[in-house]
Amino acid sequence: MINELDEDDRAVVFKVIDTTLTKKKFKDFFQKNVATKVGKSFNVIFYTLL
Repeated sequence: MINELDEDDRAVVFKVIDTTLTKKKFKDFFQKNVATKVGKSFNVIFYTLL
């Protein structure tokens, strides 16, 4: 099916797929590395103030 598209349309389809995967990878990376560390830092600060 993808082979039936012309070169420009095929490039658009691949760009949409690439963008979607890149956004998901960034979201997963952010949640795993940044949000977790921010949450831990917040908990340390919060409990230190108590």
